[in-house]
Amino acid sequence: GVLVTKDGGKTYDNIDWHGTDGVDTDAMTGSFPTSKIWYIAGGLVQAESNPGPSFKSTIMKTMDGGETWITVFNVSAPQNQPGKGVGGMEDVACTTPEICYAISACYDDDCYNYKKRYGSFVHKTIDGGKTWKELGFFYEQAMSKIVTISNDELFIGGGGVGIFDDAVIWKSNDGGETFTNTTLKETGVLLDLSLMKDGKSGFATTVTSVTQSTTVWR
Repeated sequence: GVLVTKDGGKTYDNIDWHGTDGVDTDAMTGSFPTSKIWYIAGGLVQAESNPGPSFKSTIMKTMDGGETWITVFNVSAPQNQPGKGVGGMEDVACTTPEICYAISACYDDDCYNYKKRYGSFVHKTIDGGKTWKELGFFYEQAMSKIVTISNDELFIGGGGVGIFDDAVIWKSNDGGETFTNTTLKETGVLLDLSLMKDGKSGFATTVTSVTQSTTVWR
């Protein structure tokens, strides 16, 4: 669910995000453009004991602070055809109540419309989740973190899918129409990414699976 505090963290209310319409489905990440309008995403699901989606990509939206919810994104794959969806939802970030970016990662060899390819998808809405546009498919890349600076400027953190691959930070200045990227050499997996409001400075953390070492980048 979603934990909400109204007293500076002394107490929390657990609010059901109403996205648990399949087994093993949990709230993974959220974006809160206003105090009442929230977007909550359900991520990677691999059903174990009961029938259900193999990869879950769901975004729920509330406009009244969690009282009621609607589904604004659901491209989930059936258990017997895991490549029919867009993988598991990894992150969602909104710059306004209407403009949001989301990333999902699919590790099946037959992802969505990309035959024998797997990687990450970038999605965008400009109408509050009524419609979504696929901005790109990044082959053999595992995206995990979005940071929005403005409606058009955003950063996405991730990296390769192998244990010897490096972390990567993608940047777009045109609302996701094009991306440039920076590779953090000998880093492994990106854990987190945080930037200042102007987008000119920030921090990233990575972990190298081979050496089990972590690094903080600035």
